[in-house]
Amino acid sequence: MPPSDQLQRVHFDEAGYTGYDLLNPDQPFFCVGSTNVTDDLAEEILESSFPSYRGDEFKFSQLWASPRQRRNFLSFARAVATHQRKLFAYTCDKKFTLLTKIVDTLVEPLVHEAGYDFYASNFNRGYVNMLHFGLREFASEAFYNEVVSVYAKFSRNPTTETLSGLVWKYHLMAESCPEQIKPFMDMLAMSASLYLELNSLARQKSSNDIQFTCVLASVHYWRAHLDAEFEVVHDKSSNFFRKIEWWNQITSPDVAPATVPIANQQTMSFPLRVVATRAVDSRNSRALQLSDVLAGLSARLLHADHRTWDLGFRAEIIQAGFGELMTDGIRPDETFIQGPIQTRNGPDMVDQFMAAISKR
Repeated sequence: MPPSDQLQRVHFDEAGYTGYDLLNPDQPFFCVGSTNVTDDLAEEILESSFPSYRGDEFKFSQLWASPRQRRNFLSFARAVATHQRKLFAYTCDKKFTLLTKIVDTLVEPLVHEAGYDFYASNFNRGYVNMLHFGLREFASEAFYNEVVSVYAKFSRNPTTETLSGLVWKYHLMAESCPEQIKPFMDMLAMSASLYLELNSLARQKSSNDIQFTCVLASVHYWRAHLDAEFEVVHDKSSNFFRKIEWWNQITSPDVAPATVPIANQQTMSFPLRVVATRAVDSRNSRALQLSDVLAGLSARLLHADHRTWDLGFRAEIIQAGFGELMTDGIRPDETFIQGPIQTRNGPDMVDQFMAAISKR
């Protein structure tokens, strides 16, 4: 391990966190912003972007609330373009993410039990994108909202009673939905009916967490773009690291070397090169403050119909340089199913991931 003063650091902060409530109408997007810059460079970026700001700590919410400071996000966007290789944002459309969780929780176990690999050749991604497209194009917004909200109600309080409500509702919706999405709704109804045979109510609630997934995906990005071991620094006010034991297991340098498939036909290499994880008060770290501003603006840009947006100004920010930010995330796209689902031949993506982190 390099000496502390030579160790690379990646700072993480987030915006739009609403816990297990993934359908919060005021914050429909969640973002983890991460930066691989020193506090000195972060201070230079922030102070040059917002020269008249007099707060002790740069916070996106405070900057955005001031019309005078809001215009300075054009300067911030230009700075992002200049330092784009040291900045990264992982964003989630929460409603679409919840739809993805419905498919992963209900449909995938049934497909797996039938002897097929739901993740091979991006079949899972194509499936949920087609379901999302069908709900948006052929059903009403109220119907789409009901699909995800009834699952959210069950998932936040997983009991036999809420499961029965989910089964009843999905069967009812499958009988009344447009023909274009009926195969998908029939599958959801059948999968919900077989939930207790293939899943566990005890593990259900934890599946609503998106923080862990987003931070891990961000670490995967930095693992691929840094050429040395690094330290993870996060805002100590974040509740992400309530799962610190699970985090330490995944990021342990003692994990055996392995390369496993993950989402979108990418691979993740272990060990992740994280040599330490440390909580810091964001008031004492300009790099964490930069991550906060990065995450906040990323989430706000996705929320195009937010009441504070002038859409012309939104376009200006993107064109000024924010559009060059390195990003990834869980959002709908036009990747649809290509060809038949593959027969399962050995452990699938999830099994390989779990096997990799359990090896020491």
